[in-house]
Amino acid sequence: MKRVVAALATVGLAAGAALGAGTATATAETGEPGAGGPGGPGGTGGSGSETVAGGEVLPVIDAAPGTVLSSRPAPEPAGDNGGSGGSGGSGGSGGLGEALGAGSSGESSVDFSARIMSFATRDGSGRGREVGGIVVVPDVPWEHAGQRPTVVVAPGTVGQADKCAPSATYGEPGGGQISQVQPLLEQGFRVVVSDYIGLGAPGVHTYANRLDQGQTILDAARAGLAIDGLPADSPVAFWGYSQGGGATASAAELAQTYAPELNVVVTFAGAPPADLSQVLTRIDGNMIMGAIGYAVNGFLETNPELRPIMDEIASPYGKRILGELSEDCIGDSVERVGLHRTNSWTRDGRSLSAHFAEHPEIVSVLDQHRIGRLKPNAPVLVLNGRNDDVIPFQQAEQMARDWCSLGADVTFVPAEIPRIAPGLGIGHTAPMMSGSELATHYMAAAFGIALKEAAQSGSAGDVDLPASCQF
Repeated sequence: MKRVVAALATVGLAAGAALGAGTATATAETGEPGAGGPGGPGGTGGSGSETVAGGEVLPVIDAAPGTVLSSRPAPEPAGDNGGSGGSGGSGGSGGLGEALGAGSSGESSVDFSARIMSFATRDGSGRGREVGGIVVVPDVPWEHAGQRPTVVVAPGTVGQADKCAPSATYGEPGGGQISQVQPLLEQGFRVVVSDYIGLGAPGVHTYANRLDQGQTILDAARAGLAIDGLPADSPVAFWGYSQGGGATASAAELAQTYAPELNVVVTFAGAPPADLSQVLTRIDGNMIMGAIGYAVNGFLETNPELRPIMDEIASPYGKRILGELSEDCIGDSVERVGLHRTNSWTRDGRSLSAHFAEHPEIVSVLDQHRIGRLKPNAPVLVLNGRNDDVIPFQQAEQMARDWCSLGADVTFVPAEIPRIAPGLGIGHTAPMMSGSELATHYMAAAFGIALKEAAQSGSAGDVDLPASCQF
């Protein structure tokens, strides 16, 4: 078990702030500590080691952000999907994780090759970290003018354990997030599926950390180009939903300062958790409320000054559950705590939200991870279900409005899915299933290409997008 269990045993619920923690305010606003030029294939890896909060010794990664640290052919898939790289996709424990990030289902009609890579990135405090990813290239010619675009896919919630990482599950049934990749491969796009910091690599997965996730996605783009010797200004796009939507939204607004050399053409940010205080309240008691524990565990080392506060809040049961969640994939967590509430984790029976609101230190940390305060340098499509029972509609709309007030090009689409069995996640997953084709159309238009016929069937292609910044 990762260091979170040992740390919890010594300091209690060493939890920073659930669903958000951070770094110094200047870092949260600019992303500058991690800034650096892209690396290339064959970059150096760790040198020495560093002890971080919780007692775990992490390798020091001194390579430039975006440097490819390793690469190998991906394993053969467990089943035949018509391609050379497998299909399916959530990570270790089953279908709910897939639904949280899926763009489509079924088998790919395109042959493709896949490689597993690791690359260098920077966390929110500027430390070098190693992250894994998958590079998927379709075996079809690029039939349009210009270079073949590279789309970086940020996965939806798969869990907190290393075994859940897309790069770790690739080749297994339902592994590697490949169902999200399929509609993109069918259009001829290169695709990079990124893990996150601490997911499949040393350290705890820093779930919902704005800087960690956004910088990782930008460095996945750098590495995804460098691994094939492509120019740094090759066309790039970001695609994500749920946790992935937050990661791509963060990448979109950090790109100008953290990776200005990247040619970011377009971003799809579906159901982004942009305001963590609102998300925390909504998800408590939900089928995937275990994700609150992922965030608590993930911020163990980022804000150690909050540990004494959290130790007073958490009950012995809450501390034990957090340790168990650190070893879970999302399906495990649904079985463990699905539809439970965080008032069972606290000493006095009140929710974590109620406790957090009483501590300015925690409120401040949550606020540092709000998305929408920096201007994206390329068009963004934001989609959120009006009746989403995991990610509140209002906070996604507010993020889009905030970006528009900064002069960004933002298209906001409410997904009008009726309220169905609130708390089970249907209101969260259904908009992605129905909106994937819409997002593919938006992305293709940004690249100036016409979609292939296979992607033009279905109602999504007939939807008229609102004008930029029209709500």
